[in-house]
Amino acid sequence: MSSPDVVVLGAGIVGACAALELARGGATVEVLERGGGWGEGCSWGNAGLLVPSHARPIAAPESLRAGLGWMVRRDSPFGLKLKPSLAPWLARYLRASTARRAAEGEALQRGLCSESLGLFRELAAEGIDGGFDEPGCLTVHTSASGEEHAAAEAGSETGRALGARVLTGDEARPVPGAGAARRLARTAGVRLPLQGGKGYAAEWDPAAAPVRMPLYLHDQRVVANPMGDRTRITGGLLLDGLDESFDQRRVRAIATAAEDVLGVRARPRLTWRGLRPCTPDGLPAIGAANGVVFATGHGMLGVTLAPLTGRLVASIVAGAATHPALGALSPERF
Repeated sequence: MSSPDVVVLGAGIVGACAALELARGGATVEVLERGGGWGEGCSWGNAGLLVPSHARPIAAPESLRAGLGWMVRRDSPFGLKLKPSLAPWLARYLRASTARRAAEGEALQRGLCSESLGLFRELAAEGIDGGFDEPGCLTVHTSASGEEHAAAEAGSETGRALGARVLTGDEARPVPGAGAARRLARTAGVRLPLQGGKGYAAEWDPAAAPVRMPLYLHDQRVVANPMGDRTRITGGLLLDGLDESFDQRRVRAIATAAEDVLGVRARPRLTWRGLRPCTPDGLPAIGAANGVVFATGHGMLGVTLAPLTGRLVASIVAGAATHPALGALSPERF
């Protein structure tokens, strides 16, 4: 179209939901995508989970401690390539990684995720086929301290709010189985610190990796999810700027977790990697500045938060933004 009311940059799930809600509001919308079509990039390679249960920001004391230990392992779930351009982001990350800010961020994102989950139900009821299902999610602990960790998670504020409960091994076994956004922000007079958080995925034929419900392998930081004609296993967060190179060691770590915990012996039939936009405080940036509406930095919750993000973007464009969380999500907070 020659003169759209709104131009959306990015045809991933967040961009698609924003375009849908804007069009529903009467706007003419044009979507620009550097790839070949809708839902590519991390929207394709995601873990496929809608998870209010995992709403804690990456900026948290326990993540900081674990990350420091993982940095010395080349096949660990977390990686970091130190470079001068990363220093400002890391400084903000360190300031955000306090117990108080992590708890506040978790409560905020848990509420947003639950609200967005309701919108997924509405979309499914309208006949929009996104493979939506609610089978639940099983977190698997395999370490010596697994029972203690499981009890702490179930007893946490999030665990109590979502009705989590601890299962014994016997009880569980019957259940088988971001650079363009930063440059645009500068033109709008906003300093938006984003880093690409590289994630990896591998896929198996369901017969080779039979999984009946989503599993979060806690100690390996890996997710296994049945997705129709495939079993997808994902993991890893490598802060490496916009580097899209492929590290086979990360894939081998996923395959090792699949073998050790799930008994998968076959080689994956497909492997993938992609970049997730991450903010230093682990919360998305949603809001307007100088005529530009930002909706980015969702990290590992992009799919979960997409419908709500689309609704929020449409409300901002319409001048009717009243959601109480928008103040905390402002792209100008940095």
